[in-house]
Amino acid sequence: MSCLRRPIPWLLLLLISSENMLFAELPEPSHEFTEALVIGRVREGGRQPIRTDTVEHRLIHGTFKAPLEGETVENVHGVSQSWDTVDAQPDGWITAPALRSGYAFCQYEAPEDQVLLLDARGHSMVYVNGVPRVGDPYRYGSTVLPVPLHKGTNDLLFLCGRGGVKASLRPLPSDDSGTPQETFFLERDDTLPDILRDRPDDLLVGVVLVNAAKEDRTLQLSARRGELSYDLGSVELPACSLMKFPLELPESLLFATDAEERVEVVLNAGEDSRTLALRARNADEKHRVTFKSALDDSVQYYAVVPPEEPMEEPGLILSLHGASVEAQRQASCYQPTDFAVLVAPTNRRPFGFDWEDWGRLDALEAMEDAKLRYGTDPRRQWLTGHSMGGHGTWHLGAMFPDRFAAIAPSAGWPSFETYTGARVDGLVERDQVKNVLLRSAIGSDTIRFKSNYAPLGVFILHGDADDNVPVEQAQMMRRELGEFHPDFAYQEIPEAGHWWGDQCMDWPPLIEFLKERSLPDPIDRDRIDFMTPSPGISPSFDWVTVVQQERPMEPSRVRIERDLEAATVTGTTENVRILELDLGAFTIPEQQSVELNLDGSTLQVWGPNATFYESLPLIRAEDDTWNFDVAGNQIATYDDMKNPDRSGPFKDAFRNQMRFVVGTAGTPEENSLLAEKARFDAEQWWYRGNGSIEIITDAEFLSKHDWRDGRNIILYGNADTNAAWDSVVDDEIHVDRSGVRLGDREIPGDDLAVLMIRPIPGDSQASVGIVTGTGLIGNRLVRTQPYWVSGIGYPDFLVLGSEMLGGPGDGVRATGFFGNDWSLESGELVIRDTGDQP
Repeated sequence: MSCLRRPIPWLLLLLISSENMLFAELPEPSHEFTEALVIGRVREGGRQPIRTDTVEHRLIHGTFKAPLEGETVENVHGVSQSWDTVDAQPDGWITAPALRSGYAFCQYEAPEDQVLLLDARGHSMVYVNGVPRVGDPYRYGSTVLPVPLHKGTNDLLFLCGRGGVKASLRPLPSDDSGTPQETFFLERDDTLPDILRDRPDDLLVGVVLVNAAKEDRTLQLSARRGELSYDLGSVELPACSLMKFPLELPESLLFATDAEERVEVVLNAGEDSRTLALRARNADEKHRVTFKSALDDSVQYYAVVPPEEPMEEPGLILSLHGASVEAQRQASCYQPTDFAVLVAPTNRRPFGFDWEDWGRLDALEAMEDAKLRYGTDPRRQWLTGHSMGGHGTWHLGAMFPDRFAAIAPSAGWPSFETYTGARVDGLVERDQVKNVLLRSAIGSDTIRFKSNYAPLGVFILHGDADDNVPVEQAQMMRRELGEFHPDFAYQEIPEAGHWWGDQCMDWPPLIEFLKERSLPDPIDRDRIDFMTPSPGISPSFDWVTVVQQERPMEPSRVRIERDLEAATVTGTTENVRILELDLGAFTIPEQQSVELNLDGSTLQVWGPNATFYESLPLIRAEDDTWNFDVAGNQIATYDDMKNPDRSGPFKDAFRNQMRFVVGTAGTPEENSLLAEKARFDAEQWWYRGNGSIEIITDAEFLSKHDWRDGRNIILYGNADTNAAWDSVVDDEIHVDRSGVRLGDREIPGDDLAVLMIRPIPGDSQASVGIVTGTGLIGNRLVRTQPYWVSGIGYPDFLVLGSEMLGGPGDGVRATGFFGNDWSLESGELVIRDTGDQP
């Protein structure tokens, strides 16, 4: 995709530094990897938590050795694959068909113990002397990792999935005296806003800091401009790590006028500084806005196209970009309209999460920030996007049908299943374990929720010569909508490919289609037909909220209709345990009796002798009758139960200002594995989600008097290795070196990987995500679980054995969902012995 680039007329130069820190261009590589031993076809998986990998199987058991040319490894099918030497191309890339799903092994002879910068791209991850570090599969070029190397031979094992890898080692940057700098800024991945001349404000920026020291470092940051100074606080960097941090720069240090082309702000003084180029724009020009995400307190941005002229309560067009496209580039392809502000969120990265999982949350966060910032009309909101953004349009439109008046996917694919030709997770429903895993990914099965498109206007745009997303994807959705939809348009452009210029998004008939449609006021909506995969994903449609399901992660549906003249509300439900009605949307006098008929149960909602409630929870009894969930005059609350704000499954733990708490109560080897895993996860969250994570030890966490502050916790370690376990994990489950206990069921083994979400005892909103192994083998097994990848579903809990990698069987020892009261007794628990493996 290409869009016209415009000159940047105004720049703000921001000089930032910290004591004992240096920003400079990275030194030239001191070593380039020009050959590798390569092996393929030893790994099988896909979008699922289960995989096989006979090389990784050796890694976790400690039996992997440096391979030799021609040496063979058997895959799980008993077929031998060999390690073969592949030389780098002149451009430095080591490429081979085997590296579409395989390994490249390299070695480096270090003259002494040292820390160098690994600058690599094309790989999914790398083991440096057995320690996992983040990769750069999308070839951003921003992944420069400080890696400790020992004197002598060092092994680097690159896992690749896109056909090749390019790697080099660079020395650390030096100061003027030639002394290597252990802490410094990395220029390659800033998150920056624009300065608005006519709307001065504090600004949030995100910058990357590197700690190449072999111990943790605390860095103090401050800002100065002229006589003005500002303390930015301190940041904590784990040893040999790279992390992105949010900084808030005060308005007093940031101002630009027409007479100024540059404004300099110095953070600390002297030579230790760096420069950020911030554009200065007027509010009526296209610009970038940053905000702080509630997921992790990181700085995210979205791009804005203001309307042609300033207006009261403009509409809001949310435009989702395609794979590899920046949000700013997305916005640049649109001309201003006379009716709306256009907002282009990031999906957290150009590839991000396919607008699912945290990409979906990013779109919603950006929209909410823009609504407040620009005072938009809540009844005039629309959704569109191209390619992957077209998928995001189908996905968000199905999940949140009451938030958009119309959606308009361009060159979009509805779901992973339709686009890749494989069913979500590639699992078979008839097996009980695999059924649970399949259900955990139900949010990706967009078409299953197609009935939610009914109240939306839908405009489908596609080129009939699209060689990226076949036009059959659009034609399929035209057939699906044609069966029931009253308001959709379809336009197939002859001889148009995947990208045919700005107009494949800024298409006048599409824009006009959006403009002509508005959302009704909830007070005026008498009929609702709403499906949701989970209250944790999408709980509400106007005045109806699904609070709890009967069976978690299976479709829930509410069909309900009200007749205000007859004072009746009639409806049916599927897979709903607790339903809440917003009676504030009912324009009925308080003293008038209203009859509610739900699944055959008849109730008087209010009347002359009833208490009036703005919001009314209804609960399904064991005999399938519905009753008010009210005790006296007190409406029931669900703080200690599953509810839309805390309902699982496992991936739901990675939000709510999460912090990583790393165990230090184990043996030195156990503690190292936990710290390495937490750093690896933080690196992956940064790479895939532009994220920022606070990492603290269990001792530091317990020393905080305010740790019960509503924030989620990701706990690395078990009851034997993490001292915080007893404080944040209840007695329903237990994990230690010898195995796992789920209720009264024991699963023995030191080779188990455990992923789980639980409510934090005594906290009404926070969850703890448990990431641990039992023994050393289990802690190595858990390292590479792909929960950062979109479309991969994880239930509330999953226990895997090391046999998953090498067979026989899929390795699932236990899995399932906790009940609505977070107990195992009321939930779904599936336990298999190793002999029960399929």
